[in-house]
Order: sequence, then C-alpha cells, then structure tokens
Amino acid sequence: LDATIQAGMPIVAAVAAENGIPVFAANFDGIFYGAVVGAGFYQFYDQGNQVGLMAAAYLRGELDIASNGISHMTGDMIVGLNMATAEAQDLSVSRELSERADVAAILEDGRLDFDIRSQETAMEQQRAMFGGPVPLEEREGGDRAFLAALECTPERIAEQQAELDAMEG
Repeated sequence: LDATIQAGMPIVAAVAAENGIPVFAANFDGIFYGAVVGAGFYQFYDQGNQVGLMAAAYLRGELDIASNGISHMTGDMIVGLNMATAEAQDLSVSRELSERADVAAILEDGRLDFDIRSQETAMEQQRAMFGGPVPLEEREGGDRAFLAALECTPERIAEQQAELDAMEG
C-alpha cells in the first residue's frame, strides 16, 4: 500500500465493516489494516534497494546509464487473508482462497496472530516489520552481481532483439 492509502485503510475498513462491505486491498499489507483480502506485488523493499544501488553506482561513476538495461521485479503476487475481519463480517472464505493465501491473519485468544505460510513471504515480512541494515560485507557480492547483470553488451542487445523479433513473428 502506498502511504496515503495505508494511512486511510483503517478508516475505510471500519466504515466498510459497519456497512457490511468487504474490503479488498491492492497489496497484501491491507490485511493488517482491516481489509478481508489483500493481494499484489510485495517487493518494495527489494525495489528500493535496487534503485539505491543504481544511484550509488551512478554517483561513483561506476554505472553508465546509456549502456545499462532496465531492472524489473519479477516476483509473484502475494495474497493475504484476514480471517478475523471475515468472521466479524460473517463472510465465508472459499477453501481455494484460504489455501492460496501466503499470509493469514487469525484471531487467537482475543489477539490478532499471523500465519505466514511461505518462507519468501516470511523473509519479506520480517524485513518490512523489523528492518535493520544488512552489513555491507554480507550484501556486497549480490549487489555487484545485480549491477553487472544490468550491463547491456552488444551480445545482450542482439539476444533481446532476437527475442522481440520471435514474439512478433
């Protein structure tokens, strides 16, 4: 969720609940703020790191924008389900949706608990919730590999052009 929507989500969810309207958010974080279902891209942390790496490399003179490719995130959609909100609104959730959810919020002994069902989601959630810097020496190899993968050599350009030509024909 972007900051504006995230800030207003508890209000939207409360008004919707009072009126029996389930809320579906465009990112799984919405379940933390009262949405019944949240689904979408969840790699903002990684995307921010990549932009930071590219900016720092450019400022150090190590990245020539004219000869580098575009980085794009390729992660899957992450689905969150807030069972506590669904139960409060007397909504039934299909077995398929329940099984598909990567994160499920449930009410246990009067408190909201989260069932994080995939390792990738757990890592993303831990970074988002607890953050903390990663020491440079732990990430330096991966950072350099990411930047190296952006370099557009003539061979890479020819390979990508062949892929585009194959899609057209």
